[in-house]
Amino acid sequence: MVAGAGWRRAWRASVLGLLVAAHPSPSLAQENGSAHADSLVAAAHQAQIEFESFRESRIPPEVRGGGGFCDEMVGRLCLRHGGDESPLDDEPPAVTLQRNQLLSILFGAYRAAPDAWLLGQIVFYLGETQAWQRAALLTDDCEIPEVWWCGALKGVVLQGMGSTVESLATFERALTQMPADTAAWFRSTRFLLDEDARKALDGDEAGRATFEQTFWLLADPLFLEPGNDRLAEHYARKAVVLIRRNAANPFGLDWEEDLEELTTRYGPEVGWERGRGLVPGQQGLAADDRYVIGRHHPKSAQYVPPGRYLEHPTEIPADEWTIEQRKPRTGYAPRYAPDIDPLYSQVARFRRGDSLLVVAAWQPGEDAQPAPVAQAPRRGPPARGQRAPAPSPFERSDPFRSDGQDGAAAATDSSPAGLARAGELSVQTGFFVLRPDGEPELELRGSSAVGALTAEVPNGEYILGMEVLSPGTRYAWRARQGLSQISILPDLAAASDLLVLDGEGGLPGSVAEAAARALPGVRVRSGQRITLAWEVYNLRPGDRAQVTVGVTQGRPSLLRRAGEFLRILEPDVPLVVSFEDAGPDELGTIFRTVALSLPELEPGDYTLHVEITLIGRAPMVLSRRVVVTG
Repeated sequence: MVAGAGWRRAWRASVLGLLVAAHPSPSLAQENGSAHADSLVAAAHQAQIEFESFRESRIPPEVRGGGGFCDEMVGRLCLRHGGDESPLDDEPPAVTLQRNQLLSILFGAYRAAPDAWLLGQIVFYLGETQAWQRAALLTDDCEIPEVWWCGALKGVVLQGMGSTVESLATFERALTQMPADTAAWFRSTRFLLDEDARKALDGDEAGRATFEQTFWLLADPLFLEPGNDRLAEHYARKAVVLIRRNAANPFGLDWEEDLEELTTRYGPEVGWERGRGLVPGQQGLAADDRYVIGRHHPKSAQYVPPGRYLEHPTEIPADEWTIEQRKPRTGYAPRYAPDIDPLYSQVARFRRGDSLLVVAAWQPGEDAQPAPVAQAPRRGPPARGQRAPAPSPFERSDPFRSDGQDGAAAATDSSPAGLARAGELSVQTGFFVLRPDGEPELELRGSSAVGALTAEVPNGEYILGMEVLSPGTRYAWRARQGLSQISILPDLAAASDLLVLDGEGGLPGSVAEAAARALPGVRVRSGQRITLAWEVYNLRPGDRAQVTVGVTQGRPSLLRRAGEFLRILEPDVPLVVSFEDAGPDELGTIFRTVALSLPELEPGDYTLHVEITLIGRAPMVLSRRVVVTG
């Protein structure tokens, strides 16, 4: 097949040649042209059915055992995540040749009688082979009367090519051209919401637009990348549903809502297998228990936010939101970074009048997980709870490993995370403070995979994102959380967040000095020497404070009542230090630090607490999660 514009002209010439050869008389060709076009379209429909039947017949059957139960039943389909790490075989050459023949028939019919269904099938099958440039030629020169469908297919092509901004603009234009009910269906997040999100949305039609705006803002995989490719992918998947709705598929099933749901949640399949279970037939007779396994992208992960974060996105706790990779409710793999893993980070807030001073430190983290599959029986639906073996189709070697070096890369660590920390990768770094409507309050970009910064924004409520992207290796790391601060009355005492610093060297004398030594990610060794820093505001002259520093197991909890901090200290986790602190000579702010060595602790999650008790005032408890390594 000839590529580019020449390829398009070659197809146009070949179709015209076919028509002239078949109908040498021009008048007769005009008289019978409509019937001939209809026959070509009918032949194209039949060829599509025969191709999918042929594809299914060429999937080699395998007997597998020990596959386990379905993770989820979606209508007639059994959804399973992960598997035995066995790779998926390449597509049989015969299937590739048969697809080429199908495309020949589809193109011939389309040139004779431009039709929305034919154009959709051509775009879909070209997309299966990543021939997006060829698909672009057709959608650029769309000949069907349904203008909105031309735009939707163009959006699919642009998303497939990785042109997110152009894809979104094309989809938004198509949404204004299509019928209102179709546009509402395209925008619907129905299959993407978990139970918490559905509860938050139920009955709140007035707030739906705000809800969906927050949903897609948080679903954006990386703020570093222009546009929102997860939203563009959603629209593209909706278009694929319309393409496949009236077409045959390798599952051999009629198109129903279960196939629509899985396509919306995970996208079109990227590969196929056929298994055979070990379930006996009725009355002891042998049963045809073959089933088709559709594979989704091996790096699929859940970027759409958990519903619990949608009502108050500016209150998302630090270190809480990690990208779900093991059992994602929806799956997506950005082409610019199929692997996006945790960015170790530490963020602390300090008051500067009506402004919020943010101190942030970061470094790439370490994590990795496998991808989901969906499967269906060749004859009849699988029984609920039936064992349905479904191995993982792609090898997912873990590029990260723990070296036990306090979060720093060992000399032999050649993983993307290790190289990024060592400064050997070319990276892009982004620090984003966004208002809840997605508008940026502050955006800082750089090229340091490991670093620290201070930034000042007005008091308010924000969403904070910190990101590192390595375009060369297509790896990325991110941390995302809420960020908020309200102004306080002049006579109300308050404290900053707790900032954990490297314990080497002298004590810093200011927040600026402390920021340069902030630990990224707060991963510390048992017994390691560290420094804690904080500020207290609106202390009165003569105020004296009792300061207690301690460690508890687990993540931070809300400690609001007097004495609660001391009651939760566990006997086997020793108190670190307690001392009395004098207030300032005049009403104002004090900056405090304390150097200490952690007690010998077992590896795991812990929380450092600093309790500041002022006579006649409620105690203030500052908490910081730390991960103790070996």
